[in-house]
Amino acid sequence: TRTTSITYSFNVQAEREGEFTLEAWQVNIKGRNYRVPVAKLHVVPQGKEFEKSMFLKLDIPKDNFYVGESIPCHLNLYLRRDIQARMRAYPEKTGDAFTQSELRKEPHSAQETIDGQIYRLFSWPLTLTALKAGEEALSYKIELAVILPNKRRRKSPFDTLFNDSFFNTDSLFNRGNFENITLFTGDIS
Repeated sequence: TRTTSITYSFNVQAEREGEFTLEAWQVNIKGRNYRVPVAKLHVVPQGKEFEKSMFLKLDIPKDNFYVGESIPCHLNLYLRRDIQARMRAYPEKTGDAFTQSELRKEPHSAQETIDGQIYRLFSWPLTLTALKAGEEALSYKIELAVILPNKRRRKSPFDTLFNDSFFNTDSLFNRGNFENITLFTGDIS
């Protein structure tokens, strides 16, 4: 016995948050009717999704430094694979409790998967040297020009099902224009 499976996938994009139900419906494929089951969608505020699309992280091998100690570290920028970005300025350290070695003009690049999401990783190796004793703040920022992914649906037989203002595909994402975004690492004390 041989079984064949065909899956039709499509994307939807909401204009507002909330709980939504797509009722069951029928589709006719090559003269045969198939029932598509009820689907429930939970739409969260855009900020929650955006938070996971890009972030800046300082990887330090230890928490405690002594004055004058130099520690090799990495400043890592993670961009979700579908995000297009360019740097408007090099990463910048804030705080005066540490000195840092000069950053390379070109970071190392790689791919990394975090919680099932694929990110492009840009990493600058650097050395930090503690200048003061006590608990001191250290953070970094980077300015990026970003194009958020275009979530336009392809033409498909399902278009009429989603002919509703709720599923507007252009409202949340900027189509082709770079937006300026500044990312910060959390304070490291």
